[in-house]
Amino acid sequence: MNRRISQIAKIKFLIETNSEPNIICENSLKDLSEITLLKGKAGLANSFDIILTNPPFGSQGKITHRKILEYYDLGHKWNKYKDGYSKSNKILKGQVPDVLFIEQCLNLLKPGGRMGIVLPNGFFENPSMDYVREYIKKRAFITGIVLLPHETFIPYGTGVKVSLLFLQKKNGMAINNNQVFFSKINKLGYVGNKNGTPIYKKDKQGNIIINNGKKIIDEDFTKSINDYKKFIKSFYIKTEKSFSIEASKLNNRLDYNYYLPEHRELIENLRKLKAVKLGEIVTIVREKSPLLKQNTIVEYVELSDIYTKTFEIINSTTLLTTELPSRASYEIKTGDIITAVAGNSIGSRKHATAYVTEEYNSAICTNGFRILRNVKINHYYLLYYLQSDLFLKQILMYRTGAAIPAISDKDFFNILVYLPPQKEMDDIILRMEKSFKLRNEAKRILSKIEATININHITKRSSCQDKSESLG
Repeated sequence: MNRRISQIAKIKFLIETNSEPNIICENSLKDLSEITLLKGKAGLANSFDIILTNPPFGSQGKITHRKILEYYDLGHKWNKYKDGYSKSNKILKGQVPDVLFIEQCLNLLKPGGRMGIVLPNGFFENPSMDYVREYIKKRAFITGIVLLPHETFIPYGTGVKVSLLFLQKKNGMAINNNQVFFSKINKLGYVGNKNGTPIYKKDKQGNIIINNGKKIIDEDFTKSINDYKKFIKSFYIKTEKSFSIEASKLNNRLDYNYYLPEHRELIENLRKLKAVKLGEIVTIVREKSPLLKQNTIVEYVELSDIYTKTFEIINSTTLLTTELPSRASYEIKTGDIITAVAGNSIGSRKHATAYVTEEYNSAICTNGFRILRNVKINHYYLLYYLQSDLFLKQILMYRTGAAIPAISDKDFFNILVYLPPQKEMDDIILRMEKSFKLRNEAKRILSKIEATININHITKRSSCQDKSESLG
């Protein structure tokens, strides 16, 4: 992409190795039969033992050149069918470069060849990338996934959240096709700013630690590497930062948080306790309101209008339907429960959940909520559960998207709801009911307090004072 960098690389290679550098500057997405190295014949397919790459991401725009797109399987539209995806003959109008680079790297690898590639986290988790992940698994063994901190590439001009994907091309001698290594980097050894200022280890007094006259970089890549060395001896690891799972347990997700042991154990334990799916005990409303087609005034409720500690809608905006934002979608009814399925706070203690009172009957809410209606269990218990760790951890596990995290309707439907023994449930319901009554009583008392200071009172007192001063 940059001829000057290519020339510098050649010079450095020559100095370091005293041998002819086989480095070229070329469009890496071209048909491999059209690319010739400085030495060797044309045709690079199935040639490389190892590929390490950090390809350009989609932020630079999609590849739209038809000749390039038709060369790639992933340059075509893929259709979903019952058990997976199949490639169609339709060429896409455009494809993000990172997806094409994945396929090109697989083309370059020898059977049994290995690859490490940097990819945006959306690739590992977003439903729109399901077909790409399936394509990879058909052509390669997934051997490792390492989650990087969001500030990793800020010193290099981008704040895209990324992970490392390691794989091995099939049809060769497999290193290990039964276990997948996962790890997470927390300490980069530098500050996530434009300068990438080094961070050094310090003692309890805050002094930089010196070892053999050198400052020690504060990083934990080394721990992940050591974990991997242990992993390849037994193909099992479970430490504070790394774990492994059977390859057969990989589904359509590849992200670290989805397979985190504590999340997997939570799901297993809930299933053992006969927890029920959320979609089986409520009706999840997703149909747009007919009111949106009328020219009328409505109350509009956003995620920020919820005070989640008391499950209340505390505000709404009065708007004409023609003034509503495009995300305005659903009509809420008295007795509904609304809970967030999108936004940075989902899965946290600030996760927005509220009970719809008569005051907000027929209001319109954003599509960042899902409406839970026709609840088959006590609604007080469900409200309690929607703020419990059991619910929030599942949201964290299932949520996808770096810019605006969200949970898909399919995953939301499958959230497990634990129903404790009746005595425990009755106790929770009683406490929740009492808290709602106390809240309503407090509102009633406040509304009945007569203001001892009002405009008329102030006017009369001011007038009296003026007369008094005049007489004096």
